[in-house]
Amino acid sequence: MFDVLIKNSTIMDGSGNPWFKGDVAISKGKIVQIGRKIRAEAHRVIDAEGLVVSPGWVDVHSHSDWSLMAYPHADSLLIQGATLTVTGNCGYSAAPLIGIALERGKQQWAKRYASDFEVDWSTFDEYLSRLEGQGVSMNVASLVGHSTIRYCVMGDAERKATPAELSEMEKLVDESMKAGGFGLSTGLVYWPGCWADTEELVALAKVVAKHQGIYVSHTRGERETNIEATKEVITIGEKAEIPVHISHMQSKFPAYGNAEEGLRLLHQARERGIDIACDTEAFPWIYYEASSPLPPWPFKFDPEKFVAMLKGAESRARLKEEMRTIDPHGVLGRTGDGGIYQQRAWDRVWVYECKSDPSVEGKKISEIASECQVEPEDALFDLIVAEGGKGPYVFVAHIEDEHHITAPDPLCIFPSTDCEAVELLKMPPRYMQYNQEWLSLFPRVLSRYVKEEGLMTPEEAIRKMTSFACQRFGIRDRGMIREGMWADVTIFNYDTIEARGTYEDPLERPRGIEYVLVNGQVAVEKGEYTGVLAGQVLRHQRPLRSS
Repeated sequence: MFDVLIKNSTIMDGSGNPWFKGDVAISKGKIVQIGRKIRAEAHRVIDAEGLVVSPGWVDVHSHSDWSLMAYPHADSLLIQGATLTVTGNCGYSAAPLIGIALERGKQQWAKRYASDFEVDWSTFDEYLSRLEGQGVSMNVASLVGHSTIRYCVMGDAERKATPAELSEMEKLVDESMKAGGFGLSTGLVYWPGCWADTEELVALAKVVAKHQGIYVSHTRGERETNIEATKEVITIGEKAEIPVHISHMQSKFPAYGNAEEGLRLLHQARERGIDIACDTEAFPWIYYEASSPLPPWPFKFDPEKFVAMLKGAESRARLKEEMRTIDPHGVLGRTGDGGIYQQRAWDRVWVYECKSDPSVEGKKISEIASECQVEPEDALFDLIVAEGGKGPYVFVAHIEDEHHITAPDPLCIFPSTDCEAVELLKMPPRYMQYNQEWLSLFPRVLSRYVKEEGLMTPEEAIRKMTSFACQRFGIRDRGMIREGMWADVTIFNYDTIEARGTYEDPLERPRGIEYVLVNGQVAVEKGEYTGVLAGQVLRHQRPLRSS
């Protein structure tokens, strides 16, 4: 007797091949039989007449390292069909934690989640074991963050690593990969990763290559320098002999049009034998604390000192001048987020949460400045001071919309969420209002980019969201409807699938996701999370080699 039998379905198996009709039988968490009219009993039979069965969808770029500790049920991803998330992106991971890295980790936890939570791990192995011990609702694969490694060894140092420091970083990367890390991620427009030179990155990537891992990069330039930054990733792949992957393959304001050139470079690199690909988001905005794109002075980590600085006329004027004149080609001027502030595009910045003055919520910084008759920078600074250096939170339209170029490209995984997996009922409505599409990113691919815009076939979209994503990160036993694979399965109605979250009703579920199975257990039924913690914390295993 099977555990689950899915009958009468249309199967898009994740390969990109045309759909076919069939039944899928599952036992002990794995797919054990695929065929027409399977005649056998099962503990649970799902009639999928008129529905599509596909592998569970994969979020290749999330920042759920910490949120999964606070919200292990993480239904925000499950209800949109995702069964696996890749964490540790943009250079930041929840381990290893030594010295300043541990201090920063505790600060982040207290600020975002719960001040009474004990950060009781240090090594990468201890972190993964902690996740395993508490349970998770979906499968998790973790990258090792380069900036986190740098914090462990060098703290806030604004310089190249010494040979001794590089050796210590190599040891931490090696230990983390042995513990099950899938690769190394970098965030080269962020502190402190921005201070690393290419040689440092090649050296660390070579350690990852020994473990058959991948190098994933939020590159060193998102605006005027993103073509140079793309070339650097290609160089790292060539010198370290490692698969490389670019996160966020799109242009950031004000550098519209660079995505096409960047993709051309990727295809040329593959012709030379370099294993490179990319991913991209399906939405043009981001949310963060308003101070995030400001020049990364270390005392921003101390809200009291930061507020005191903003209260001083001289220091405030100095910061304002630095914001306006920072070199987009310099170490600290390359972030896409920072381009909004530097270009003074204040009509692209909305306040979505301001506890000290809720009346400004929903307004642009340009509007607030006009009402207060001050310069936009001063309006922003005044809000930060009123929030005690811990807000407000803003919503920024910083991505130039080039999805018609990036999404259909065969080297681009689509979509990535670039978000945190959370438990919806525990999130304040205001938090979700500016993140409503987080609940529908995967359905949006099928409803908008496939059905409405015709950028790709449904089978190709499913391939990008499943087997391509798993293959990219070395996950060989998921991402396909194949006998012997783990039974991560998304069952959806192709005719009705659509994104439905709106600003007015941010918690509205996407339409068309009928069932989601994680390791053979029903995690979503009729669009609602069942409450099971069926996920696995995956550990990358280096393939055995014959002697």
